[in-house]
Amino acid sequence: MNRILGLPMGEDEVKYEFNGSAISFINEKCNFDNGRSPAITTITERLCANKEANDDYLRCWLMVAISTFLCGSTALCISPKCYPSLVDLSKVKELNWCKFVVDTLKGSVGKMHKKDSILGCLYFLSILYLDSLEVGNIQILEKQPRVAAWNMKLINKVIKMDTNTNGTFGKLKLKKLAGSVTETSLFGDLQDIDNFISRRASAPMSSKFSVSLLGAVKNFSASFSFLNVFATKYALDAV
Repeated sequence: MNRILGLPMGEDEVKYEFNGSAISFINEKCNFDNGRSPAITTITERLCANKEANDDYLRCWLMVAISTFLCGSTALCISPKCYPSLVDLSKVKELNWCKFVVDTLKGSVGKMHKKDSILGCLYFLSILYLDSLEVGNIQILEKQPRVAAWNMKLINKVIKMDTNTNGTFGKLKLKKLAGSVTETSLFGDLQDIDNFISRRASAPMSSKFSVSLLGAVKNFSASFSFLNVFATKYALDAV
């Protein structure tokens, strides 16, 4: 996870849960209406209006990052579950965000038979899959974290190459030999990929889930476009 997204791997656990004290603290600190979760668009507008590098900007930025990216869902509001980890901003870097993202995805895999949606960081799943494909003569930069090697133009290009005529995915072959994989790639060979999945899945992955996982790559393209616009329009304003 650290090699893919470059997230902190601190010793402390990320608290993602409903906590009355944390909710009261954040509501008062951020002037939120008690009992109401702010809309994500409201927080992004607040970020756009804030031109200072202060605690309010950082706290709101983290709310958006967690609710739309690290633990993304179909909800349109900020999840109060992220509040406990945002009370003391000085300790944010000491938290194990890598474990948090993986644990969230593991929980989603276990609920796949009950829900059609996937809660978690689809970007991680996308790069995990894309970085394991044989893409011919396309040049993929060898850098870490692996997120730095992929942009939307490249992602869409590889997705198109991997799409079958019937709209399904899997047209491209997976990297087979360790010698064909660069040191900065996610895994050495197919066995490494199988081991990765088996360690994190609560049960053997069915063909239906495989298709869902591949489909998540394409669906992610649309959701990541929002994050790209947000980073360009809002986050960079603070630089």
